[in-house]
Amino acid sequence: MWLGDSKSAMRATSLATINAYAEQCGYKEFFENEMISDALKSGSPALRIELWGWLAEILPKIPPKTIPKEELMVCIPHLYSNLEDRNADVRKNAQEAILGYMIHLGYDCMAKQTEKLKPGSKNAIIAALEKVRPNLPVKPLPKKQAPPEKEDKAVRGTKAASNSKNTIKPKVGPANI
Repeated sequence: MWLGDSKSAMRATSLATINAYAEQCGYKEFFENEMISDALKSGSPALRIELWGWLAEILPKIPPKTIPKEELMVCIPHLYSNLEDRNADVRKNAQEAILGYMIHLGYDCMAKQTEKLKPGSKNAIIAALEKVRPNLPVKPLPKKQAPPEKEDKAVRGTKAASNSKNTIKPKVGPANI
């Protein structure tokens, strides 16, 4: 990825290209086949700085459930390890990306992923998650459906009210006189 290039102009051009592609085609493709995860795993610090910064910017804007949960989950181990990276900019941008991941995965899911960490790391990561948790957007309450309108129901099986058309009239004839 050109995001890891040593020249800042090349990184800026690469980022502009990625954003242009994403605006036209969507973001989902970037997460397919663990592309983001692979870049975070083997990338240089410059690449991880740019990539975490980009993820911190775009993930909160993407509607939830647009990106498959599994595709985001494979990035969580890299996020947690980068929160403790020796490079301060990598740590900073990884910290900023937590909110975007938490919007899509939820706090509980992310906290559960810390169970595999060493105790010292787990405490630091949980603290970082707790710090971001209050910034989660409030989920709107599910809209209540309007009560169904009452329809005028015709009662079947009963006689209709009598009127002049359906009343029985006695026959007038020689036998009735």
